[in-house]
Formats: sequence, C-alpha cells, structure tokens
Amino acid sequence: MADVWVVGSVNEDLVVHAERAPGPGETVLGTGLSRGPGGKGANQAVAAARAGARTRIVAAIGADDAGARQRAALEAAGVLGDRLLVVAGQPTGTALITVDGRGENTIVVVPGANATLDAHGVVAALKGLRPGDVVLAQGEIAPAAIEAAAQAASAVGAVTVLNLAPVVPVDLSRARVDVLVVNEHEAALLDPGDRPVAERAGRLAATGGGTVVVTQGAQGALLADAHGAQHLPAYPPDRVADTTGAGDAFCGAMAAALADGLAVADAVRWGMAAGSLAVRAVGAQGADTGRAAIRRVLGDDAAIR
Repeated sequence: MADVWVVGSVNEDLVVHAERAPGPGETVLGTGLSRGPGGKGANQAVAAARAGARTRIVAAIGADDAGARQRAALEAAGVLGDRLLVVAGQPTGTALITVDGRGENTIVVVPGANATLDAHGVVAALKGLRPGDVVLAQGEIAPAAIEAAAQAASAVGAVTVLNLAPVVPVDLSRARVDVLVVNEHEAALLDPGDRPVAERAGRLAATGGGTVVVTQGAQGALLADAHGAQHLPAYPPDRVADTTGAGDAFCGAMAAALADGLAVADAVRWGMAAGSLAVRAVGAQGADTGRAAIRRVLGDDAAIR
C-alpha cells in the first residue's frame, strides 16, 4: 500500500450545540460546549490513517497549548507528525462551530498558523514522496501551497487529490490535479451558470484533465471524466448526530483506498461509507471510520477490496 500525504490545515474546534443557529443580531442559548481536534487537513489525515493508510500530515501549528494538543491527537490517531511545522508568534488555527438540533452546522475558521504554510515549506516537507503515493490537499491553506503540493506530486508520479473546500483561486490546469472533490455548492462556484450537475462536473473535468467527484450528501456522488459521468448512490446512516467532518471522512477514506490501488469509483464508495459513519457521532473526528467499520457499511460492496 502506498502512503497518503495530507497537505492542509490543523485547527482546534470549539463546538457549541443549540436547538438552532442564531440569526443576525440574535442571541440563543446553547445546550453544550466542547473542545476537540479539527481542521480539514487534520480530519482527513485521521480518516486516512483509520482507513488503513500510512499517513503523514504537512501542516503548520502554533507554538502554543492548542498546537501541542493537536499534535498529540494526530499522533494518537496514527498520523505521522514529523512534517508538522511549528510557527512561533502565531496561534494554532481555531474553528468556531455551531451545531443545531438537526445536526447541521455553521463554521467560522480563524486560520492562525495555517496561513503561514507556503509553497517553499510544502515542497521541503514533501521530501520522500514516492511514485504511487497519494497527496491530498484542501482549500483551507494558501492557493500557492496547494499548487506547489500538486506540482511536487506530479513530478514524482504521485496521485493528487484536491478537495477544494472552501473554494480558493487555484489554477486547476496548472495544479495538475488527478481527482477534484467538491460538493454541489462548490462546483457551482467553480463553474457558474444554470446547468445540470453532470454537465457542470464534465466541464470541470475538461478544465483540469482529471476526474471530478461531486458529493451530493444523501443522494450519493457524481463522477465525471473524459469518458463521461456516472452516479453512485449513498449509504444512508441510521442516525445523524453531527455533520461536521463528514466530507473530510469521505476524502480521507477515499485517499486511503486510492493508495491501496482501488479505482476512483470504488475509492469513492469507501469515502461515502466513511462519511455515513462520520455523521453518527459528535465531533469532526468522533466516529469510528476504520476499515472494519467501512466494510460493514459497504456490505456486498465490500468485495471491491
């Protein structure tokens, strides 16, 4: 099995639970407050490690207590932290999350040290990348850092997966992305206009030259490449406690499956199974998304690996 290298953000999550999110100028009473590990990069690295991949994270944290807590959480989850950059004078990133009674969330991220991760630091940290490894990046770091990671991966024959969430101005043709993962809202931002999602995904695939995966929540996912588009149905969860981190669990498990040699469509099935598990527990990293749990969700589809 090849390695997964996650290039992205590390945050400390402050999660407030309330029956509903407040409107403008409104105060509502919360029902609970918790602190835990987060950041799209960290969440995806943990998901990849739990799904069985040897996983490293390339990220920046502050020289503070929050940074120490996040390093410890990553390493406890099996993620190699030897490429974490500690930035003096910058706080570790923080995400302020409100989760309502339906499990839906709103998030405000203060990047902190994440904003210092630049192209030079990424390239230096990716030393040792091998052909067949998977490099997974997200939109919570600088576009130049994302493009540098993709170019470094391409140069050695590694697979590049970009989860462009949030959408930032990355030149997809220059970045040489093999698999682009976005949700329907992000896909519309990248390709504005009133058109069916399959057509939009096809246009994005033509721009980047790789495979585009559009996640559609309970409806599953749409894949598009030069050969056309196909829809894969979801694995509905038996309950929804918190949707925070579900997309990250999807991306991490998918990257692990790609590192294990699965085709993109089968890797997406692994990702959807992990996402279904993730929403059943509170917190971005609170659910069991390991290989055995994923196989149970896949059921008959587990025969793919």
